[in-house]
Amino acid sequence: MSADRYDKCIKKNICELMAFYNKSSLPEHVLFGVEFDRAEMGLVSQKWPLPSNQQLSESIPQDLVKAWEGQLNNPATSDCQFNVQGQIIYANSAILCARSKYFELVFRGQWLESDITKQEILQSSTKDQKDYNNNSVISQRCNHVIDVTDFHHQTFLEMLRFLYTNKVTFVEKKDEQNSQLTPLDLFRIADKYLIDDLRQHAKSEIFKDLNVNDAAEFLFGTAWKYPELKEQAMKYVVLNFVTVRQTSGFKNILADPSSYPAYTDLLNEILAELFPATGSVNTGKPAKEENA
Repeated sequence: MSADRYDKCIKKNICELMAFYNKSSLPEHVLFGVEFDRAEMGLVSQKWPLPSNQQLSESIPQDLVKAWEGQLNNPATSDCQFNVQGQIIYANSAILCARSKYFELVFRGQWLESDITKQEILQSSTKDQKDYNNNSVISQRCNHVIDVTDFHHQTFLEMLRFLYTNKVTFVEKKDEQNSQLTPLDLFRIADKYLIDDLRQHAKSEIFKDLNVNDAAEFLFGTAWKYPELKEQAMKYVVLNFVTVRQTSGFKNILADPSSYPAYTDLLNEILAELFPATGSVNTGKPAKEENA
């Protein structure tokens, strides 16, 4: 549309509008919206969706991943030592600080608590290293030596591998019984060391494998300790309660409530979700279903 033709159209529309409205009722300034079928005003910037963590991880060249993985547990390039279950793991504090707020503060001698678990951070100490296997003094001197007592060696090493490579390996559900690399293991360690990406990875894996048979045990036994796990597990149990209440896991909980510290609160919360009008309800076994 030419500029002259466009001006004529605008004037015509204004005249028609003025004829329709009483001039005295119009405000002093009138703003008209204009819609163009095509605007040749140059390219408009477009925001593309950011890649997911998995996509980012997959985009890293494998040779680069292997190169960084080779730096983990390498005394020649490390300045900190972790003593985990009688085994030594070496790492570089600069890498850990860049990837974890926990390590950034612990190596600065500060204190912090996880927002979720409220676990206190221990300060590192400086001392000569000793090889726990042959008790010989290692020639290199580490700036930080930290004893880790609350996680398995395998779990701690995998957490460090994620910090180095952005890669993580979760054991398959069928093999979880004899492994320390379950999604829950890695969720717990990611929570303590404030590694949000790893925590989200682990959380996704946890709920991907959740089913009605183990949902109640998971909620009452573990998830209640972590608000973000509890919220999602609670929704799952409530949504599938007709089936969940018939599982052996739920019946075991009802039979031994003293083994579950949050039993009363959780059961009341479930009942309140199922029957919102009744509010808090006394706990007890669900009524038996009548045979058809």
